[in-house]
Amino acid sequence: MLNGILLPSTEPDRKTFSFDIFPSSMVDNIIINKAFVPELPGEWAGGLVQVNTRDIPAKNFFNIQIGTGINTQTASNDFYSYKGGKTDFLGIDDGQRGLPSSYGTKNQFKVLTPGEKIAVGKQFENVWAPEKISAPINTSFQASGGFTKKFNGDKQLGVIMGLTYNKTNRFVKLTNDGYAYSDNGSGGNIISPDFQYNDNRYAQDVLWGALGAVTYQFNANNKITYKTMFNVNTTDYTTNRSGVLNNGRSSLDSLKGSELGFKQNMFWNNQIAGEHNLHIFNQPLKFKWYGGFSILDSYIPDQRRLTYSKDNENNRPYLANISGVLSQQSANRFYQFLNDYVYTGGADVTKSFKAFGFNQSVKAGYMLQVRDRLFDSKPFSIYLPGDNEQLRLLGPDQIFNPGNFGTGYDNKFAFEALDANIFRYLANTILNAGYIQFDNQLSQAFRLVWGVRVESYDQLMGSVK
Repeated sequence: MLNGILLPSTEPDRKTFSFDIFPSSMVDNIIINKAFVPELPGEWAGGLVQVNTRDIPAKNFFNIQIGTGINTQTASNDFYSYKGGKTDFLGIDDGQRGLPSSYGTKNQFKVLTPGEKIAVGKQFENVWAPEKISAPINTSFQASGGFTKKFNGDKQLGVIMGLTYNKTNRFVKLTNDGYAYSDNGSGGNIISPDFQYNDNRYAQDVLWGALGAVTYQFNANNKITYKTMFNVNTTDYTTNRSGVLNNGRSSLDSLKGSELGFKQNMFWNNQIAGEHNLHIFNQPLKFKWYGGFSILDSYIPDQRRLTYSKDNENNRPYLANISGVLSQQSANRFYQFLNDYVYTGGADVTKSFKAFGFNQSVKAGYMLQVRDRLFDSKPFSIYLPGDNEQLRLLGPDQIFNPGNFGTGYDNKFAFEALDANIFRYLANTILNAGYIQFDNQLSQAFRLVWGVRVESYDQLMGSVK
């Protein structure tokens, strides 16, 4: 939660949040809740982190920090990357990996002839070979500042702003082994290797964000705050794979290949909130209200995967794994677009009073959150209508040159999109929540927080063409 408002994850495929985007000088406090109370949303387990940023700074301030570092595991090994765009250092693709303009829309591409689809396929960025580079150093930058302007009476204006940038480089070794079980004819099982993959992943992670807040205090009893936050979290990675694969021969085939990928997440959040001390029927009440709007965009442009295998039994050379059918295992391109829109609003009222010689309070509130999601992926496959070993012998820097594409009916490469309902879906959720909470201090050593919370959650999801 940020300033009392439940935020979506900054990554669409898992529950996580990039706390690195908050400069320390802009944070007022961080509360980790391990026990559930009625005022907290029910969408958490194990713990809920509440981050509260500063509203009106006590005094004007400006801070700046610059840092660098070296990952010894990364610097001591070869590092691989590939040709990207001019704005990769910002974690934003500049269109270098984008779909060609001739692609149009999914429906427009679908009705093209095989030859026209191949013409579109030849216009994609022809980069399939990783390049060895010097391991970059890690860099970080952080700046924040704020000021306070006082007016007549209790009127105040507070403004705070912050900017963070982090770029880190990672080298990770991964292994993935699979085994096959078969009957030995005597009631027992034979366990044999099915595949053994060794992956070296070289990733450059960019995380940067900007924050701003404007708070106006009308008087000691009324205050309104607007806060905005923008965040980019991107991973640009190259994976080199080697290993063995069981293709039904007496000895395992050797395998090698690479995957080039760029995963870009952009998050934008806006909040407006107010706090008011009211007197209704001579009863003091504290009233809070808030509204928020968040956009989360996830974009994977032109993820490319190409593998080669070698028949060790017959001492054959490495051949690209390109078949006569559409496949996402090798010689494929993949695009993903995911958009989340989250609308949040709510209010609560608190009544404080004295009882048993201690301060007591009762609090009631309501929250509404509406979330819309659109997921759209576009997988493409390069295939051979008729096998051509001479083409499959070519290396990744030559294999998909435009001259190696044919008509869609010969033994040269063809290009097609995979089409199914699983590649696109829409989703909507509506959460209504209300609660009443009692906070009772019964003695110096005993405090009881109790109440009831009711939530209604509706979810609608369906795949679309």
